Formats: sequence, structure tokens, C-alpha cells
Amino acid sequence: MTNWQDPARIAADYLVLIKLVHVSFGIVIWELVINLQFDISVLTGKRKFRWTFLIYLACRWSLLPRMAVMLFGLDSRQKMNCKGWVVSVFSFGYLSAILASALIVLRIAAIWECNKFAVGLASSLWLATVGTCLHSAISVRSVRSPLSGLCVIVHVHQTLTAFFFVTLITDVVLLVLMLGGLLRWTSARHAGGGILRLLYNQGLAWLAIVSLAKIPPAVFVILDLNDAMSAIFLVSALVAMSIGASHLHRSLAEYPSSNAPGAGGTVSGLTCTGGRFVFAHGIGGEQLVSVHDTGDEQSTVYAMDSHPMHGLRNGDDVMKFRDGSLA
Repeated sequence: MTNWQDPARIAADYLVLIKLVHVSFGIVIWELVINLQFDISVLTGKRKFRWTFLIYLACRWSLLPRMAVMLFGLDSRQKMNCKGWVVSVFSFGYLSAILASALIVLRIAAIWECNKFAVGLASSLWLATVGTCLHSAISVRSVRSPLSGLCVIVHVHQTLTAFFFVTLITDVVLLVLMLGGLLRWTSARHAGGGILRLLYNQGLAWLAIVSLAKIPPAVFVILDLNDAMSAIFLVSALVAMSIGASHLHRSLAEYPSSNAPGAGGTVSGLTCTGGRFVFAHGIGGEQLVSVHDTGDEQSTVYAMDSHPMHGLRNGDDVMKFRDGSLA
């Protein structure tokens, strides 16, 4: 039987952990590069800027300093303050996790049309995640290994058990909220495309990936074989969470509208407006707005004049349009 507390075994496990961190760093760089065009298009004004983009941007790029600081501590032979190093690593990692959860909460708010109960429940779970991350980042400990001279994380079981317990419960509840919100829409339950179909397919898929990515590290934290094994899948779980939430955000922004006439349309925004679900489109130089009425479960596309304040036109019907929402 393997003695997981044997110093040689722990050293070998830490070597595997370091290799996995290098692989995760490569995945982070690859994901940042292949989706860099989307970030640049928003920053240069080619895509409409919305405040949620700031959360998305911070979620994506906070992984880079986290991985760089972690690799510096694992690869460098220079003496450093182990406590400062491990707090920096966990702070950047948890910041990415908090922002990723915020993007998921915003998606749920959109699906539920800003329903107070759904948004309140999702926000409460998000605040619980924030509190757990802060406690974990403060309580994490690291010491210098006498064998390698490197800083190693200790007492991982005590530090991460609460984090994975809270975040897994949060993910399950958010997954149920998203599924329940989508099932309220008739168009999400039938084949036929549309943006709600996209939310049904991609939204649930990415949230499921985020949730499943946390199961392996949670299992190893509960088993508590040794500190190296308890932390071995933590980095990959945080990377998967950030990438999944980022794809959630981009999937809505890059979705080509099948409801609008013509081709090349891109959804640029989503607004909760009481009984209507509103999507702003841009097709060529023409501005369009899709409105889904929750009363009769029907969707309509309206042509909008060049200036948003000019109103939406559909035959003789005119509805005022202010700041991305219907009056």
C-alpha cells in the first residue's frame, strides 16, 4: 500500500503538481491569444461597449498574473516570503473565480428577466462564494521545503474544504436556476434555433463544465492523501471555471441572430424590461431589436432608426426605445 505521507512520495507528487501548473499556464496563454480579437474589437469600438465587459475582461486576464506568480515561486530557487507568495497566488486565483461566478449570475439574471427571487438567490450564493474565497486566501499557509528549498502549500485540506463545499453547492443551484429559467421559454424547449436555443445549449453546457471541473479537486481535498495531492487539480479547476464563464459571455455577444432578416447580425446586448426580453442587433449598418414577449411567448424583430431615440417601427406600431430598453 502506498504511503502518501512518505517524504519521497510527497516530493514526487509536488513534481507532478508543478508539471500540471505548467500545462495549465500554456492553456491560459492559448485561450487568451485565440480570443484576443474579441477583446480588441470591444476596446477599439468595433463592438458596443457594455459594463459587463469589464467583469469579463478582468475574469480572463486575472489568470495571467496568478499563473505567473505561482510559476515564479515553484520554479525559482531564490528565497522569498512564502506567506506573501501563497496569499498572492490564492488572491489572484480567487479573484478570477469570483468574477467567473459573477458572469454566470448575470446570465441567470438575463434568463429570468431580472426576477427578484432568482436574482436574489443567485446573488446570495455569489456573496457566500466571495466570503469563502476571502477566508481561504487569508488562512492559506506555505512553508519552505527543507528538501527542495521551494515554498510549498500546507494544510490544504483545512484551507480548501469549505471553498469546494460552498462553490459546488453554488454551481448546482445556479445550474438548476438556469435550467428552470430556460424551461419557462417555449422556444428553448423546441428545436428551431434562436438565441434562447443558444442559451439552452451553450449556457448549460459551459456551466456544467465549470461544475464538473471542481469535482476531481474536491475529491482529493476530502481524501487528504497529502498536501500535494490535495492541491493537484486546484489550478486546472480555476482555469476551467474562468474559461467556461468567459465563453458564456462571448457566446451571447457573438451569436448570429437567426430571427433577424439578412445575415451577419450580432447580438450586442440584452436587457430585462418587465414582460419583454430584448436583444439589440447590428446587421450591416441597420440597427434591429428582437423583442420576446413573455405573455404570448412570441418573438418579433423591429427595425430601429439610426438614432435610438427615434423609436422602433413594425408597420404602424411604434414603441419608445431608451438606453437599450423598451419604455
